[in-house]
Formats: sequence, C-alpha cells, structure tokens
Amino acid sequence: MNITRVDNGEYTAILKFQFEEADYKDRVSKVLKDYRRKANVPGFRPGMVPEGLVRKMYGKAVLAEEVNKLLSESLESFLSKENISILGSPIPAEGSQPIDFDNQTDFEYSLEIGLAPKVDFNLSDIEVERIMLMADEDDVNKALEDILIKNGSAKDVETSEENDHLFGTIVELDENKQVKEGGISTSRRLMPTEIINEEIRPQFIGVKTGDVIVFNALNAVNNDSDKLVQLLNVEHEIAKTLTSDFQFTIESVTRDFPAELNEELYKKIFPNAEITTEADFRKMISDQIAIAVQPNADRHFFNNAVTKLVETVSLPLPEEFLKRQLKITGEGKLTDEQIENEFTNYLFASRWNMIEEKILEDNSIRVEKEEVRKYIADYFVQTYFSFLAGMGDPTENEHIKGLIDNVMKNTEEVKRIYDVLIEQKLTAFFVTALKISEKHTTFKQFAEDLKQSESQTA
Repeated sequence: MNITRVDNGEYTAILKFQFEEADYKDRVSKVLKDYRRKANVPGFRPGMVPEGLVRKMYGKAVLAEEVNKLLSESLESFLSKENISILGSPIPAEGSQPIDFDNQTDFEYSLEIGLAPKVDFNLSDIEVERIMLMADEDDVNKALEDILIKNGSAKDVETSEENDHLFGTIVELDENKQVKEGGISTSRRLMPTEIINEEIRPQFIGVKTGDVIVFNALNAVNNDSDKLVQLLNVEHEIAKTLTSDFQFTIESVTRDFPAELNEELYKKIFPNAEITTEADFRKMISDQIAIAVQPNADRHFFNNAVTKLVETVSLPLPEEFLKRQLKITGEGKLTDEQIENEFTNYLFASRWNMIEEKILEDNSIRVEKEEVRKYIADYFVQTYFSFLAGMGDPTENEHIKGLIDNVMKNTEEVKRIYDVLIEQKLTAFFVTALKISEKHTTFKQFAEDLKQSESQTA
C-alpha cells in the first residue's frame, strides 16, 4: 500500500491510495470463508459449499466492500498520523477513473480533500453590543396592579360593574320564554366582559342580587360556538345548533378589591428581600421584569456575537472545492443554481462551526446527559405539573422519569435541546469573554427597534 499527498491549492490536496493484491487478499479470503461456512445453497450441506462457487457468487461484492473499507481505514489513519483537519468529506479527484473489480487486482484511488484553516483568535479583542432590558413605568404599573388584584380579596357589592363577578344559574328557555323542561342548566360565575356583543353586555352591568337577565346566548357571543361552549358549559356539537334564549338569575355580585401596599404584602411577594417602602417594592418588581425579559435580548446578543466572530476571524476556505463537494454529497439533489444561491449561508455556517468547535474545546464547554434530562423535567413541571415546583429534584419523580425517558428516545428532540443548552452556555461565556458594550433600553423599545431592523433587511 502506498499513499501520497499532492497539494493542488492553498487549502486543497489530492491523496492517492495505491493498493496491491497483497493488501486486501487475506481480508477477502477471511470474509469468503465465513460466507462459505454460513451459506445455504441447495444441493450442499451447510459448510460444504465449494470455495470456487462461493467466490463466484460473492467474490466481486466482497472484494469491492473490503477494498472500500481498506480505503476508509487508510484515509482515517493517514489524516490522524499527519494531523490533518479536513473540511467535510473527501470527494473523488477530477479525472478519477472508475474501478474495474472484474479485471483489476491493483487499485488506485485519488481523493481530493479540503484543508481546514487554522482557527486562531482572541475573544477579548472582539467587541459586541449587549442590550440590557429594563422595565418601563407602564410595565411596572401593570405588574403592580396584577399583584394587588391577585393578592386582594373579593367582597359582595350591591350593584355590578363591568369587571365584577356575577354568580348565578343560567337556564334554557322555550319559545314561550318559559324554563325549558330538560333544557340546559348550569351554575357559574361570569364577568360582563365575557359577553362579546356590545349591545347585550349592558344587561349584565348595574344588576343586583335577585335580578333576572333574559338574553340570546348565541347572539351574546357573536355567533362564536367556541365561546358558547365556555359560556354554557356544553359540548361543541350542542353549541353548533343552539339558538335558544336563556335566563340568568343573579345570586351574588362580588368585586375584587386590591390588596393594600404594606410590608406584609412586600414580604409575601419577595420573602427573601428586605423591603419597607413602595419605592423599593416597585424597584424589585422592575428588576424581576428585567430578568424575565432579558433572554429575548440575549438571543439577539448571541446572534450578533456569532456574526461578529465569523466576520472578524480570518478563515479562508477553498470555495470551488466546497461547491463541488456540495454537488457530489448532495447526490444530484442540488442544482448549480441552488448551490450558488445558498453558498454564502453555507460558508457562514462552516466558519461558525469551526469557531464554535474551538471555543467549546478550549473552554471545556459541554452539555451532559443529565443536563438534558433536567431541561426536559423542568419543561414538564412548568407546563403541566406546577404543583411539583419546589418539591425536590423533578428528575427523581417516577412519573416525570417516564416522560423524560420517552423524550430521550427522540434523537431529533434531544439534538434540539442540546443546541438550546449549548447556546445558553455560549451566551453566558460570551458575556465574560468578549469585549462588551452595554446599551440599556426598555423591552418595548427593543421590540420596536428589532421589528424595524427586520423590515429593513426583508
């Protein structure tokens, strides 16, 4: 066996592999002996099939397979020994002749490889803007209002207003405006705001305990059968054909009164903080909002960091070789026009992959299997089993374990989660490793700026 390298460009080379019969003869004979031992050929007992017949039946296929295996092993060994990093997969060199396994005993393969450039950079020299999000006054006011309402109390009132709660019984009426025998009946609490029709809604405002409201339910929700399902607590099939009038008998009217701003509330909402004034309470709310929305800006920061790295780090690539590589590895699925249209994006992705690999390797950044399982467990707890929050490690919960195991069988989903976690780790790393210039803005302004930027580049 002989291997030679001839550089045909700054970042490309031709590797020539020459195999003589002695290089593969024993491998082929070993495989054919195994075939002979296992072959089931009519007229012959197992293991007694003549060697010549086995060679005639399987010899060419085995030869081709073993020579190709030898080529793959030799390539891998050569690249490792010579410490050569390549771009993608080798491709047949231009002008390569097809192999004739029927008549040849010596074989020559010429493979063209793309040589990966050296990846070298200093992250501390690369400056990237990081937007730090803040809550504006409206955000804080809305959050404070929600806290006060959520932690307030409901009290009975005499006359209803638009945001009050009316509790009572809704019953179906017949064509004579009498309670329909066997008709729909449900007791529930509703708010006047649930009545979509603005002409009917005033009937539910200014009412008192004991009042009776007669209304057409379908009209009240503007003929929306899905809303009718919610209003009357009926099946979809019933809601689709329902045109009856209903009467709602008011049994109680309650109103939500907000909690008082005091130290008791401050301690309830932020038990681990020392808050004694409304100003401090509002500041804490503002900080929590900023923490909650910051991931939106950090995704933008990560994308900008990737773009800046790709644009800054010099990574020359053999473009014509890569185009031929895409054409061959695409097995005819990509046209020349498609390759040209997507080639800029392909080069960007290739350069980023090289940069990312070096950052991950140099800084020992990796995602462990248990981190993926923890991510899945947290998702299920937050989405479906919130009552388990704060009750120990969710990955140890037997029911959650089963759900995690099912997700872990989905290789595509696991890969997606891995990519999410790697991005999170790289984002945190970039914050400390890059030269950061911070820009403080509100989430609302950030969203407007991003929308405008996207419309300009569309």
